[in-house]
Amino acid sequence: MNIAEIPIASAAPHFVQENIIFGNTFFLEFEWIEKGFWMLHLSDGQERALASGIRLISDWPLYIYYESSPHIAFALLPQRRNDELNRQSLKQSFTLVAYESLWPCG
Repeated sequence: MNIAEIPIASAAPHFVQENIIFGNTFFLEFEWIEKGFWMLHLSDGQERALASGIRLISDWPLYIYYESSPHIAFALLPQRRNDELNRQSLKQSFTLVAYESLWPCG
């Protein structure tokens, strides 16, 4: 299984970054919601929306891109156990990863 670390580009409360992941281009839009959480919006290389309003939580798959083979899954991982996700900690304390996934097939 291949895993790619995706550096989080900014500590701003709203930003977009473009990443090429396993040969696919993605636009990742991060948005801090004042109620106390981060949202992720994903678009493909043609800026076609793939998913909007994904609430960022750690240690759990966030999104699976089925249009590639193998599929690409995204997850947010804390750099240290018990790191708390908040407005300031996203860039410094968490790592976004993508990994090739054969499951679920279908």
